[in-house]
Amino acid sequence: KTEKTLIKSQKKISIIIKDNKVFFANSLGDITAIESNSGKLLWQTPTQSKSVYEDAMFLKISDLILANNSILFSNNMNEFFSLDETTGIINWKQLVNSSLRPTRVNDFIFTVSEEGFLIVIDFKTGRIIRSTDLFKNLKKKVRKKIKPTGFIVGKKNLYLTTSTGRLVIAGIENGQTISIIKLDSEKISRPVVLNESLFIAKNDSIIKLN
Repeated sequence: KTEKTLIKSQKKISIIIKDNKVFFANSLGDITAIESNSGKLLWQTPTQSKSVYEDAMFLKISDLILANNSILFSNNMNEFFSLDETTGIINWKQLVNSSLRPTRVNDFIFTVSEEGFLIVIDFKTGRIIRSTDLFKNLKKKVRKKIKPTGFIVGKKNLYLTTSTGRLVIAGIENGQTISIIKLDSEKISRPVVLNESLFIAKNDSIIKLN
């Protein structure tokens, strides 16, 4: 068991499995590693202060990802973590405000902040290499309402979906926005790639894009 908050988390809890280990986060921001066969606790790393339980009502943690023996994740409290898979010790911590699933490509980590900034981080050191505003061409009235909902990284471009039904396409090399396509007026899902096509879900249908 892990500690419970008075109010349930706003986000589904993420789980990753490697070999005979299970890694997961709870609604208080604790990251736990256990043996998958016996349930034996291997380690547990708190990422939030236990004295401020009110913060747990607003805490949103990204999906955990495992990359080269490091567990990567971020939250909407302006924190991005890299933890050692074996010990749970924090490799580094960076100021990034995002609850979206990050992506690692070679020596780089890509993420998008709650404010719409594409951030590139050095995988080994946690140093921010570049930060570019994907929403800079939007009007202020539109920008106040829009929130990122998920993204994927292709060979040349990043594809970001939003809470207002937009698909933002940006170049990876320079981080500049190439185009913004309106697909719907409501929230759309993180894109999924299959056979060189993008699939995006909304409330009552699935959108396919070449």
